[in-house]
Amino acid sequence: MNDVVSPLYQTYVLQNGDVLQRSTGLSLAYLVTLEVLEQFNEGRVLFQQFPRGDEEPEDRHRQIDRYLRLLGAKQKYTDLLVRLQSWRENSIMRHVHPPAS
Repeated sequence: MNDVVSPLYQTYVLQNGDVLQRSTGLSLAYLVTLEVLEQFNEGRVLFQQFPRGDEEPEDRHRQIDRYLRLLGAKQKYTDLLVRLQSWRENSIMRHVHPPAS
């Protein structure tokens, strides 16, 4: 967690001056936390159930679907964060170097 979530939280929440970017960064950090916990849980469940074959195929499909939805949400927040940063940088550059009239 410390190697993945903490740097993300530091960069996009604590060190960011833009409120919208901080909010988006916080959502992204939350989703990454869920992803790490989900991966840990899936590994634990697979390790415990695989040798016995106790897992139902429908349960496994639901787990995979849930994980893919989580990844999709994380990707959307990542894309939004990148667009917000780009927009902010372009906005700053327009103020520093206004277009010639």
